[in-house]
Amino acid sequence: MPLTIPKEYASGLAALSTLSDNEASSLARVLSEIPETVRLRKEITEFVAGKLPSLPAGKADELIRALHSLYQAHELMEVSLDKFVDELGDAMPASGIAWNEAERNRFTQNMHKLLSIEELSFLAKAHALQSEHECLFHNAKIITDLRPVFHSPEEPPIDMIVEYILKIVFHDGSRRHREIFMAMDEHDIARLKKAIDRAEKKAATLKALLASKDLAPMPSLSEAR
Repeated sequence: MPLTIPKEYASGLAALSTLSDNEASSLARVLSEIPETVRLRKEITEFVAGKLPSLPAGKADELIRALHSLYQAHELMEVSLDKFVDELGDAMPASGIAWNEAERNRFTQNMHKLLSIEELSFLAKAHALQSEHECLFHNAKIITDLRPVFHSPEEPPIDMIVEYILKIVFHDGSRRHREIFMAMDEHDIARLKKAIDRAEKKAATLKALLASKDLAPMPSLSEAR
């Protein structure tokens, strides 16, 4: 399947395509100096902006956002970097990028520099592992309501039921938002709270184990977005 460029990344890729050889080399050098403690995209952007003060903050965010998406796409496609960059070059005109052969060659060379950063490749692999699931949680809400109980339609309600509706929003395999609704009662709410408490305690135990090995857990998916 040909590579397509999502609209939200078109401007960032356009900015990447205008980088000179020296600008791309400077950006690649700074990216290769990212400390191991810098894991989130916003932290990478701040690091780059601090190292390259001539780069406007808005442009730094745009460039890093585009590169972040490209590293993830390359990881998911499981093709060589040469093939990925070539397909990326073929896809660029559909996003409104008009260039001649010399400009495309410069873009190709620069992308090889910028997509060969070991630390960013590692982060892309970690993110791919985190998101390698059929459904990914996005948000949740519990709606609390009263439902009347009628003896007959013509008479006022004789009682009320306290009802909870759990709404879960998630991403499916196509990355679209989906929703499911589940009816719950107070006992279900208690079981859900207990399950969350257990999960947090287990996570704390595992984080302590990592700390004892001088390791740090990767940022969560919600933090990385």
